[in-house]
Amino acid sequence: MIDHRTFENPPKKYRVNPMMHGWPADLKLSMEALNDFGYGGAVTNVPYAEGFTSNPENLRRFGEILNTMDAAGLSYWIYDEIGYPSGQGGGLTLEGHPEFAAKGIYMHRRIAYEPTHARFRLDDESDKIVWAARYPVETPGTHESYVRFDKMCPVPFTAEEVE
Repeated sequence: MIDHRTFENPPKKYRVNPMMHGWPADLKLSMEALNDFGYGGAVTNVPYAEGFTSNPENLRRFGEILNTMDAAGLSYWIYDEIGYPSGQGGGLTLEGHPEFAAKGIYMHRRIAYEPTHARFRLDDESDKIVWAARYPVETPGTHESYVRFDKMCPVPFTAEEVE
């Protein structure tokens, strides 16, 4: 049984890590503030200025930030980039290949607990189906189900419809 006092003053590994996109010049003071406010660390990223990861000064500064966090006993999660949606790296990811940009990814899930015939048709002309498959679902208990991705079976589809 977990002692309730663990939640009153949790170990750092269970504490909140706020997102820190920009750091002030005085890193030591920043780490003291994180500790004083009871945070376990921070979620952070390479500085955005002038080239993001292609700028050696940004990488040097990021190393300094992480080393200062380590010295202060704080953990860190490295956030991957500039902006939303994630994965674009401030334009660096698609540099020279804008045609690879995702417009949006959706997953429609239909579960049938007995064998059945199902049809799905898009209702928005800007969407298209790029992959379709069926997966068995195991239901060993009343409130649990497991999709068996290892037993995936692709199914034929068009850009607008799948059966």
